Amino acid sequence: MKVLRIIRSLHPSGGGPVDGLRQSIPCLANYGIETTVLSLDTPDSSPWLNDLPCETIAVGPVYGGYGFRSGLVRIIRDLSSCYHHIIIEGLWQYHSRATWLALRNSSCSYFVYTHGMLDPWFKRTYPLKHLKKAIYWHLAEYNLLRDASGVLFTTLTECHLARQSFSRYSAREYVVGYGASACPHPSQIDYSAYYKCYPELLGKEVYLFLGRIHPKKGVDLLISAFSQIARHNQHRHLVLAGPVSSSYHSYLDCLIRSLSIETQVTWTGHLDGDMKWAAYSSSSLFCLPSHQENFGVSVAEALSASLPVAISCAVNIADRVQATGSGFVRPDTTVGTFDALQSWSSLDPDQRLLMSQRAYSLFINEFQWTQVSDRLARLLYDSESLPYI
Repeated sequence: MKVLRIIRSLHPSGGGPVDGLRQSIPCLANYGIETTVLSLDTPDSSPWLNDLPCETIAVGPVYGGYGFRSGLVRIIRDLSSCYHHIIIEGLWQYHSRATWLALRNSSCSYFVYTHGMLDPWFKRTYPLKHLKKAIYWHLAEYNLLRDASGVLFTTLTECHLARQSFSRYSAREYVVGYGASACPHPSQIDYSAYYKCYPELLGKEVYLFLGRIHPKKGVDLLISAFSQIARHNQHRHLVLAGPVSSSYHSYLDCLIRSLSIETQVTWTGHLDGDMKWAAYSSSSLFCLPSHQENFGVSVAEALSASLPVAISCAVNIADRVQATGSGFVRPDTTVGTFDALQSWSSLDPDQRLLMSQRAYSLFINEFQWTQVSDRLARLLYDSESLPYI
């Protein structure tokens, strides 16, 4: 079987969807599914195109924030005859609209991965943007989902939330799940470079945030909550790992100084490879008090490192963490975040070890790419093999 997956860009800043492609493609190949990825990147200026274990087609450049590319409908229509299925990654961009226009009178079926882009949190938080989206929804995205052979969700929570954003909604919904890279065994990780860069972390009880540092992620809540458990305990340390804008970095730095915990907070910037896995494996607790999180790849990565998690109710895999005792789930408030950190700090060593074991078991049982790819492969071969929600 040959599948074409269409995405706006393969730039690493794309986060979860891009990493998901990289991890799932080799797994799908085990089921006889050959994948090609079409992106709207510029062919001569996109070194990351070579990072995927499959053929890539770059058809950029595009114009404007919407990602318009003249002739894209014709390109997709011409390519469609070579593939059994097409999977669209994401909404609200021209590549999804162009695919619908190209395939609406075609025998080639298509599926849509929404990647959390229908979450009503955006409607509540950005009402003016939502008005613009509402117009576009009725003109384009409603038709895209209505005519798709399947609309794919990472969790049942995401699926239920997607129904709440717009008045008209029609889709064949499938929960296929999502996964994350697995942390190597600690003996295979080189910690030397990590501790050479951040010697202040040696011997400390580290609370880790790893991901894009954005107001949506609740990092300000984490800093405030951490200050309450760390002000009189110099053994505790907070690591903030990930890209951040200069303005938000300045805002959070001011907050840290106002709470007098400058010596107990380390900024690392983006971490990858051994540096990333060293951060997970050497930490005590992973923290993500996000206001909205479709899946939480970093949460699943932490679980793969046997690292218990403290997350908010707004992370869509929170129910699985709660049910398995793999961490703490609290409201996305300062009080809720403090309660999660305080609950962890009150555990004895045996209780911490048990929670670490449960964290790893949750990853093994539910968030490996082999399992996710099995569900997606069954759907592509036979849509009746997975339950229609």
